[in-house]
Amino acid sequence: GQAKRRVVLVMPAAYDAGAGDEDAWAQLAEDVYEELGAGASAFILLDMTRNGSPAVYASSSILDLFGCESEDILGRPWTAMCGDSTDMDDRRALEAAMYSTEECSRCLVCPTKSGEFFWNHVYLEPGARLGLQYTCLSCVDVTHLVEARGDTGANMDVVEEASRIQALQMSTVKTVLSILQGLVRNEQDHEQQGQIQGQTISGEDDGERQQREVQEHDFAEAMSSVKAALTNNSFEDLRRILLDTDDAIFASMEMRASFSLVIHDNGVERQVCVNQGNALHYAICRSAFSAALALLICCPELIGMECHWGEEVLESDVENEAPSRRLRSFNAVQLANRYGEFFEGSNTDLSQLYFSMASIMQYYTKVVQHLNAVGREPLRNRLEEEATTGETLLVELMQLTAYQITRGTDPDDYGQ
Repeated sequence: GQAKRRVVLVMPAAYDAGAGDEDAWAQLAEDVYEELGAGASAFILLDMTRNGSPAVYASSSILDLFGCESEDILGRPWTAMCGDSTDMDDRRALEAAMYSTEECSRCLVCPTKSGEFFWNHVYLEPGARLGLQYTCLSCVDVTHLVEARGDTGANMDVVEEASRIQALQMSTVKTVLSILQGLVRNEQDHEQQGQIQGQTISGEDDGERQQREVQEHDFAEAMSSVKAALTNNSFEDLRRILLDTDDAIFASMEMRASFSLVIHDNGVERQVCVNQGNALHYAICRSAFSAALALLICCPELIGMECHWGEEVLESDVENEAPSRRLRSFNAVQLANRYGEFFEGSNTDLSQLYFSMASIMQYYTKVVQHLNAVGREPLRNRLEEEATTGETLLVELMQLTAYQITRGTDPDDYGQ
C-alpha cells in the first residue's frame, strides 16, 4: 500500500483568498503525488509578491532533508536554509533568477537543524513565466557526488548521476508549477462566475470553446517565444516572431516580469530589482539593444509604460544610501539613462549605448513623423528586410535620432 503522506498546510494561498486555503494546498500535494509518486524531489514554494518572498509551502521531504519542522521554513525567506558557509555569489545568482524568468541551479553548503553540513543542489524556476507569483525551489543532497569527484575508486558515474538528479529536479519543479497554474486558473474561473468572461464562456458551444482554447494556447506560446528571444538576446528570432503573428505583439504588451541584477557602480556593488517590467524593460536590463529595437518598432507603446525599480547598496560602509530612498517608477527612457549612469565609470562603451538607446526611445515618435513627412521607407519595412541586422538598425536609428536632436544635416546624407 501507499505510505501515508504528511501534507504541510501553510499560509493562506493568495489565489484562494475566499476560503479553503488548506484544501488548495492539500490538492497540490495530492496532484504532485499522483503525477510523480514518491520519487519527487524535495521542494518549497516562495511567494514573490510578499515582503521578503517567504516560503508558503514545503513538501514533507524537504523537512526531512533539513531535519526541521514546518515553522523553521514557512513564512521565512529561502535563505533560512543557508548558513555562514554558503557562498554569497551562488546565493546572489539564485536570488537574481528568482526575480527573472530564467531557471537557475547552484550547489550550496547548507546546515541541517542539528548543525551538520551537506552539499545541497538547488534548482529553481520562477513561476513568472507562467503568470504565477510563486518560485519553486527543488533541493537534493549531493554530498556523495561532491565527495566522489576525483575518486578513481568511486563506485558510480558521477556525471551520469548528476544528470539524473538534475532531470529529477527539473521534472519536479515543472510539474509543481504546472499543477499550481491549473489550481490558480480553477480558482480564478470560480471567482469570475457571473462576470463578463464567465458569461461568455458559459454560452459557448464546442466549436467556440475549441477556438478559444486554441487562441489561449497560441498566446501562451507567443509569450514564451518572446521571453526566450529576449533572454538569448536574439534579434533574428524576435524579429521573426513579431512579424509572423499578432499574438507576439500582444504578448509583448502583456508581458510582466520581475528580475534582479547586481551592478558594480564606481566600485560600489548595488542590487537592482525591477518589478512589473515589460518586454522592453527586460531587453534594456539585459543590454539586449537590438532586440529592444525590434520591440520598439512593433510595440512603441511600451516606451511609456513604467516598471517599479528598487535599488539597494550592498556595501555596508556606504553612507546615506538607504534602499527605501531609492524606490521609484521608471519608464523605458529613464531606465536606459539610469543604466548609462551606472556604467559611466566602469564601461564607457556600454554606458554610451545605454544613453543612445534612451535618446532613440525619447525621440522615436519624432523620427517616425519625419520619415513619413519626407516619404522615407517606414521602419517596419526596414525590419522586414532580411538584410537588416540588429547592428545596422541600431546605427540607422542613432543617426536619425541625432538629426532630430541637432536638426542639422538631412538623414539621407548619413553614411555617405
